[in-house]
Amino acid sequence: MTLSNSCVLYYALRESGVRGRATEGRVMLDERDGLMIYDRFGTLNEYLSSDRLRSWTVIRDGVPVPGWSHIMPEDAKRLTDQ
Repeated sequence: MTLSNSCVLYYALRESGVRGRATEGRVMLDERDGLMIYDRFGTLNEYLSSDRLRSWTVIRDGVPVPGWSHIMPEDAKRLTDQ
């Protein structure tokens, strides 16, 4: 899925809980490794990919994309408040 201003990935890092968002690049679901995030040049962002994310969701035009989220209870209320 291609990210843009209307298709945004919101995430919380596993170790620190730091929240962020991405509006450039591409994300892919990998059933074995989780979410794989690529920059706008197609290079894998290892810092944000695989098991590095505790919670994440993709929002398109203000609506969550079905099947594109994994949100832990501790992140549910604050994940998209940025």
